[in-house]
Amino acid sequence: STVPVYGSGKAGNRLSIPELVKLSEDYVEEGFNAVKLRVGLDIEEDPARVAAVREALGDDIGIMIDANERLSYVEALRLGRRLEEYDLLWFEEPVLYTDRQTHVQLSNQLSIPIVGGEHHCSANEFVDYVDSGAFSVVQPNVCMVGGITEMLRIIRFSELKGVGFAPHLMTDLNVHLAAAARNIVYVEYFPWLEPYTSNRLEIVCGRAKVPDTPGHGIEFTDETFERYQIA
Repeated sequence: STVPVYGSGKAGNRLSIPELVKLSEDYVEEGFNAVKLRVGLDIEEDPARVAAVREALGDDIGIMIDANERLSYVEALRLGRRLEEYDLLWFEEPVLYTDRQTHVQLSNQLSIPIVGGEHHCSANEFVDYVDSGAFSVVQPNVCMVGGITEMLRIIRFSELKGVGFAPHLMTDLNVHLAAAARNIVYVEYFPWLEPYTSNRLEIVCGRAKVPDTPGHGIEFTDETFERYQIA
């Protein structure tokens, strides 16, 4: 009836350190027990940014980092090694998503789990990444891979291979998929639809309550229907 979620979308890599710390603390105050930080604009500054958030949040709050495919192999390895001491939950998209071999190398050389997959467009595209050990956790995007049916294929395959599942974006749809997955790690809480819906997901102690209304349970506002002419 509930699934683990982490706060994402506020802690950008263009924020000052005080701003980054404040927005990360805001997630904790909202009920999240894990937050994701963006890295990769300046790998010389990133360690100080991560250190400041870790110090502010303490050891009981999980921290992930996401480079959004910005780094080279050398940069990702260097940054990863400098951040290992902060007990990070994962290092997301360190390099281009098409570069499977570099993901494998980083997975073998860093203690931080390497994760990704939000830009893969089918279940089949995950097979080599999982089989080769490139990903410790897969992060499919339901809108990219072809919908619920294809997401279920990814869940079942990753379960069989002992790899975690942490769906990307579209939280309102992903909570249902996560509730059906034995290998769920986290659901990304990204308030993508909040401006257009009237029923925000309830977050308590780091977990989102899965709606029990028919279908996906998303309730669009009347203004949204009128503005976008949703039939």
